[in-house]
Amino acid sequence: GLVYSLNRGLDLARGKYIVRMDDDDESLPERFENQFIHMERNPDVVALGTAAYYNKRYGAVIRALDADALAVQAYIQAPFLHPSAMIRRSFLDRNKLRYSTDYPSAEDTFLWYQMVHLGGKIDMLNRPLLVYNTKSSKFTGYYSEQARSYRAFLKTSVGQFVDVDYLRYPPHVFQRCYIERELLKAADLSSLKIDRDALDRDFKKRCSGFPEIVYKVRYRRPDLLTGYQGGNELCRRNTDNCAEILFQDTSRMTLRWSDGVMEDLVYQPDTREYVPDTASDRLQNMRK
Repeated sequence: GLVYSLNRGLDLARGKYIVRMDDDDESLPERFENQFIHMERNPDVVALGTAAYYNKRYGAVIRALDADALAVQAYIQAPFLHPSAMIRRSFLDRNKLRYSTDYPSAEDTFLWYQMVHLGGKIDMLNRPLLVYNTKSSKFTGYYSEQARSYRAFLKTSVGQFVDVDYLRYPPHVFQRCYIERELLKAADLSSLKIDRDALDRDFKKRCSGFPEIVYKVRYRRPDLLTGYQGGNELCRRNTDNCAEILFQDTSRMTLRWSDGVMEDLVYQPDTREYVPDTASDRLQNMRK
């Protein structure tokens, strides 16, 4: 299986750095050079990811996280794309780290968490150096296993502070804000080795207005959402505040508003509207 093959590769590797890649993604020609230079100049960095393009060069960009976000992201979800990673092999060997079979579809997420938890520094390059193929067959057929692995990971990383049983996969901004808020309530985070100041800054930056804003606004019917910036944006009526549609299918939608607020919506067939996900047990708990 995948975890066995990844670990076999780590066992056989003799180079200073491990470079991760998937066969259906594309590394830009300058990727390895840029990552190598950064790792050489920053010996405290043990794993380095990059920004990436979605599906085609110079298309939509998966942007790099800043230092505060990276400091907490590894406890919540993968801090960067697995196939964008360059890893310092000496850190893995010194700490006897390998991909874990306990998290068969979140093996990378757990590895980054272990590295950070052991004091390693992770980083990202702002320049997109990977084309990430989201239309691949790798995204089909193992969703339920990913969800189970992700919840198992959260129980290990933050389960002593957060009730993770009802959290869903894939994670989204509401979920991250909920977890960060619960962590900030804890009197002592020393067991996580997480920087409370970085956590507080990231929460204020990413979760401004959480959760009040996300429950109060209703939106246009889905058949009226097209026609705004090619169907990729919608606007609140009678305002200049528009949102980019980051994800949409027949059941839910994720938005990023121009004022920086992220929102997750669900589709209501009876009213033919996308509305804030207040009906779910997860968000009811988040409102308490």
